Amino acid sequence: NAPAIGGEAMRRLRPLLELAERLGRLAAAIADGAIEGVEVRYAGAAEDALQPLAAAAVAGTLAGVVGRPAVNLVNALHLARARGIAVRQVRLGPHGDYLEYVELRVAGGGAPRVAGALLGAGHARIVRIGDYHVDVPPRGTLVVLRNRDVPGVIGRVGTLLGGAGINIGEYHQARLEAGGVALAAISVDGRLPAEVVEGLRRIPEVSEVRQVQLD
Repeated sequence: NAPAIGGEAMRRLRPLLELAERLGRLAAAIADGAIEGVEVRYAGAAEDALQPLAAAAVAGTLAGVVGRPAVNLVNALHLARARGIAVRQVRLGPHGDYLEYVELRVAGGGAPRVAGALLGAGHARIVRIGDYHVDVPPRGTLVVLRNRDVPGVIGRVGTLLGGAGINIGEYHQARLEAGGVALAAISVDGRLPAEVVEGLRRIPEVSEVRQVQLD
């Protein structure tokens, strides 16, 4: 039951498959504990995309556990079944302003939900992490923070990263309400050393720090 894809179809779907795999990596990085199931939801024009997208998303989800190239498009769904991970595929209708939209909903592990979209000319963005709408590129190292929505947090995070020689490519902070819990998605030039991660966790307003290598 491996997805049959190659040649022209692979070239046409490659941007979507890369996005799905990176969303899988992100979902695994922000999950707490074992993942029990993965639901892949797709809205777009490619009639033959859903099963390859599911394989790509699962490959990304399992990459940190099984390792690359041990998991790939051909064997990802089989490896998921062997580990008792249920995989569900859902075709969606048109999704707002996005012509091509991919969403992962994970069962277990705190049930993280992430989504991405292809914009003009195949330009990919991560557009949702949990309940928060974000807008960050799915490449390189992404740091995900949860913090209190109070003045000064962004400055303290930026100062700490700058002091450690970490360059910030993009910093996107989203909130559901003023003064509540915010989520920051930060693209940085290189993986954070353990001591920098611990430094972020010691900021009083920061409650959670995760990082993921997306490519």
